[in-house]
Amino acid sequence: MDVNFLFKYISQKLTLTGELFLDVLKIVQGGGKSMVITVNGKKETLAKEMLLSAFLESKGINPDTVVVEYNYEIVKQEKWDDIVLKENDNLEVLRFVGGG
Repeated sequence: MDVNFLFKYISQKLTLTGELFLDVLKIVQGGGKSMVITVNGKKETLAKEMLLSAFLESKGINPDTVVVEYNYEIVKQEKWDDIVLKENDNLEVLRFVGGG
């Protein structure tokens, strides 16, 4: 079953709160506990542990335009595939802004 198709269909039929959506996602993916991380000072719930690189990609973030601080340490882009986000992790994603 295509999970993305299922959620698009459900979201068209129902107005789901973020929490209910994650509960449905867990059921479809076979269970598991969701977790909370902090991203730029705001709490965010993830359905499961995931790589930092996958998280940024899921947010549509261009890796060439950001610096990432993971648990209060700046992490080089080549290390993003080595970091698994876990409960209570803290991320700061800083974008480069041009100007003068």
